[in-house]
Amino acid sequence: MARSTVVALYVVVMVTAIVVTDVLLFRNRTWAQLMWNIGTVLMFGAIYLRFLPEVSSEAPVVLRWGANGRTVFCRQPRST
Repeated sequence: MARSTVVALYVVVMVTAIVVTDVLLFRNRTWAQLMWNIGTVLMFGAIYLRFLPEVSSEAPVVLRWGANGRTVFCRQPRST
């Protein structure tokens, strides 16, 4: 999937989550609604910065176990 498609889908999911929680939970609570919306945007932004830049990278990211038992994300070269 193209990077622009992934970003557009991600933004649509974020806006949908914000609108649904506003309508269902925070109908008459303006300050709670504002705080929730800011928190939701910050969380979506953190997830975007952590995971989505790797969607269209040149080399795929693979999950491997490091020597110390921790999970390591490393780039695997593309075969030509």
